[in-house]
Amino acid sequence: MSKILEQVIERLYPEEVSKIAAEEAAARLEGPADGPRDIPLFVMSAVLPCEIMALNIFEPRYRLLVRRAMEGRRRFGMVGLNGESPQPIMTEVEVERCVTQPDGRYHIQVRGLQRYTYESIGYQDDYAVAKNV
Repeated sequence: MSKILEQVIERLYPEEVSKIAAEEAAARLEGPADGPRDIPLFVMSAVLPCEIMALNIFEPRYRLLVRRAMEGRRRFGMVGLNGESPQPIMTEVEVERCVTQPDGRYHIQVRGLQRYTYESIGYQDDYAVAKNV
């Protein structure tokens, strides 16, 4: 994220920024109980914490990712591309609304939760997975 955008967000939403920073700090201190997490990735565009985005999920690999997310914690990562490669920072998102279409597509709405760096990217059933978040 650019420094200017970061400063604008901090000035416009100081309470939300403080709350998010505190949550991220607490999550880093707690850490996952069973070691580093792997998070499925939707590679499309970057999402900021608190940002809401509507998505039409039609590719089979991402339909599988969303179906699995809905069966679990309703969360996955979103990451933008830096040229041909995914950016080194991803945002964990939570599915707020999910409507299954008759042809198997999903119309979903996600909200950005928090940003993470990851060590590497692996693949599971044709979609990317951030390793050692």
